Amino acid sequence: MPQSFARVYIHLVFSTKNRERMIKKDWAPRLNEYLVGILRQRKCELLIAGGIEDHVHLLISMSREIAISDLVRDVKYISSHWVRTTIPGSREFAWQQGSVPGASAPGY
Repeated sequence: MPQSFARVYIHLVFSTKNRERMIKKDWAPRLNEYLVGILRQRKCELLIAGGIEDHVHLLISMSREIAISDLVRDVKYISSHWVRTTIPGSREFAWQQGSVPGASAPGY
């Protein structure tokens, strides 16, 4: 068989900065749609999204062409910029910095 097949699924969870309740029900579906677009551009597939006012859950089928760390960086950075520039009253929106204590990941 000349082909190989691999499928990697990740459950990505990240919160808003300081776990503030910034994700509102009236625009959360638009955020999820935007996340789908970010993932498609990186050849990944969003299988299901969920969450509440202070965090999101994403079940993603990963592409073999992108590292998980790059995907997480891109999703957080691009989506936070979209929220700040698209959703009225959300200029202070940001995602929490790295998920591991002491991590030096930049804030988005």
